[in-house]
Amino acid sequence: MDREVFNRFRDIVHAEAGISLGEEKQSLLANRISKRLTKLGLKSEREYLEIIETDLNGLEMLQLIDAISTNVTYFWRESAHYDFYSNELKRLLLERREIKVWCAASSSGEEPFCLAAVAHMRMKEAGGGSPAKNGSVKILGTDISTKVLAIANTGLYDPKQLRDTPADLTKKYFPIRRIENEERVVVAQELRDMVSFKKLNLSRMPFPLKGNLDFIFCRNVMIYFDKALREKIVDEFTRLLRPEGFLVISHSENLMGLQHSLKSTQPGVYQRC
Repeated sequence: MDREVFNRFRDIVHAEAGISLGEEKQSLLANRISKRLTKLGLKSEREYLEIIETDLNGLEMLQLIDAISTNVTYFWRESAHYDFYSNELKRLLLERREIKVWCAASSSGEEPFCLAAVAHMRMKEAGGGSPAKNGSVKILGTDISTKVLAIANTGLYDPKQLRDTPADLTKKYFPIRRIENEERVVVAQELRDMVSFKKLNLSRMPFPLKGNLDFIFCRNVMIYFDKALREKIVDEFTRLLRPEGFLVISHSENLMGLQHSLKSTQPGVYQRC
């Protein structure tokens, strides 16, 4: 890919999605957009760049962002965070109030459905077998990619996505069924009823949420943003958390070097004071 073309794509992607593409990502970008070139019958990345720069309705821009977005996910990824979440839910449900959870980079939906499964178990426990008797948990999953949100809304997955999921939870909440001659994970309806999905761009603030959130999960995403944007996002997360609410990032991330007012409580978990 021509250096000038790459730099222009890099500026566009950063301005549109906040994603920082280093010099080493030139071949990755070329590979990711190659399918769009083939589909549109284009001969070069420069021709595709011209389409992006004149994309008045934004539809091709969505295709570009979908192409470059990294959406590696599976059920029960980094399971220690679900243990933490489960313990906190047990405490919060004793207060008999609505609990609000935001999965800020939900990808294809595995993470918010896991959060829903944990919540459903805790609500049944608190309600003596009936989740309707003791509090409620509402979960919002958002992502910039319309492609992965479409998958999330189906509630259907490849069984390989269950590789780290305990067998009892697979049987209860993520049964495998044969659909159109393929084995598919079918997310239980009670979990689907707890989760809603919307498109949201984390680089565009303020976020259109009401706030007073108990948990914000934003794992393995901010590593793609520069420091200035990470600080702004963390500030916005802090604004939306209720006092003593939690921000959960991945085990491989931290907020070192950023100006923020959150308190670290365990690896990858921060609390609003």
